[in-house]
Amino acid sequence: MDETERKTSVIGKREQTGEVRISDEVIAIIADLAIGDVEGISTYSSRKGKRAYGKGIGIRVEDNNVYVNVSIILKKGYKVAAVAPTIQQKIKASIENMLEMNVKEVNVYVVGIQTDKAASEQDK
Repeated sequence: MDETERKTSVIGKREQTGEVRISDEVIAIIADLAIGDVEGISTYSSRKGKRAYGKGIGIRVEDNNVYVNVSIILKKGYKVAAVAPTIQQKIKASIENMLEMNVKEVNVYVVGIQTDKAASEQDK
């Protein structure tokens, strides 16, 4: 495989028409969109203020099984025990419904806590 090619997975194969492939990047974007409205997560942004979809989300696909690692920054005052299961459920449901792939794991890594100061700087 050429290094310029994206990592893709077969999600459907028809003998008469060929196969359907999806890139890991697209699976990460689906996961990102699924958790976009979860309360308690600080959003990721690019330097230009536009959302960088899929940032902080790692995808591994083996056969038709998907393994997801998502790194989040939790907003101050929210409980990990309340936010993490919601993230896991939403990602699992979105990938399974849209792609008909099995989600075996959704691992949530809390990599930071957004303080009041960081929140006000992000709004600028």
